[in-house]
Amino acid sequence: MNRSTMMIMRIEESAIVLSLLKSDLRPMEDVLSEFDSKFESARYLSVCNSLSMMLQDQQMFKNTERLIAFGIIYQCYSSQKPSFNPFLSEMISAACNEQLEKSERAFLLHLLQWNSYNNVKEILKLSAVDYIRSFDPSTHDFPELGELQREYGDKADPGPSSHIFADYSLKKLLHDPDVPRGCDPNSPEFDVQAGVNPRIGSGDRDEALSGFLGNLTMGGLGPRWIRPCPPRYPVHQSELLWIDPDNKHELVWDDKMCADTSSGATVRDLLVKGLKVTLSPTEQEDIITELANDPKLVFHCGITPRKLPQLVEHNPQIAVEILTKLNNSTEINDSRKYGHEPALNGSCE
Repeated sequence: MNRSTMMIMRIEESAIVLSLLKSDLRPMEDVLSEFDSKFESARYLSVCNSLSMMLQDQQMFKNTERLIAFGIIYQCYSSQKPSFNPFLSEMISAACNEQLEKSERAFLLHLLQWNSYNNVKEILKLSAVDYIRSFDPSTHDFPELGELQREYGDKADPGPSSHIFADYSLKKLLHDPDVPRGCDPNSPEFDVQAGVNPRIGSGDRDEALSGFLGNLTMGGLGPRWIRPCPPRYPVHQSELLWIDPDNKHELVWDDKMCADTSSGATVRDLLVKGLKVTLSPTEQEDIITELANDPKLVFHCGITPRKLPQLVEHNPQIAVEILTKLNNSTEINDSRKYGHEPALNGSCE
């Protein structure tokens, strides 16, 4: 399992996180306490990574949901100093982002415990809705980005989540500049020029957010690198060429293989008998007829050179007939050509 896969939230986890984000009427410390009871520390990074990516787009969460989301990121690493939070750089950037609501920026400064913003415990006793309602921007001052970065030094450098989509990949959540924050572009009441701000359907919105939380990974949309095959180096005349012969062999069927030889059984039986006694004229006629019908029968009829004298002694006419057919065949001529003894019985003795 690679690192990107380990960073994905489970389906049941995304449902729990979404329900906590919608708990904007409960004290935030109760919401964060419930988060601690339902998630193990090993899953903190996965949850915070998904929330951090969702917070990069201002349209994903409502104001109250953004506060709770940042509160969860803070709570996961609250046992350590703020400078050890791996998402510190995102929190600093958001706290100095003038496009965000001042109440949200002030809330982040409380979480960072910057300067006079050190009463984070008192702030978390309020609900997200109560905090926004009671917020007075005139009583707050907001630092510049460089001032906060100097406060935290090298700990404010972009953390691991900031490099997720750096250089080579495009992040999966893209902001539509023509859609104001909190607007639903699919609503019939939406008008970009008029600046109408209709409410988004809660059912569709919750389903979409749950799908995002459960499918966000650290991997972005990377470009496809075109890498053509390198050209072949020219072969020098002194080198050996690899030869791939084009051998297309065709199978040749042997028609004689597994042929039925039962027709010669009678002839073989009569010749075995003819080696011992003289055959009757009818039996001799049967042998001659079978040999005439099948010229190849003479090679597997069971007569060998050693048995031929016995056949000549008892049935000379049959012996002459066999020798005549052998002399007229090409097989007997090939055997004599290469100095081999004629095999009268072939391979079926």
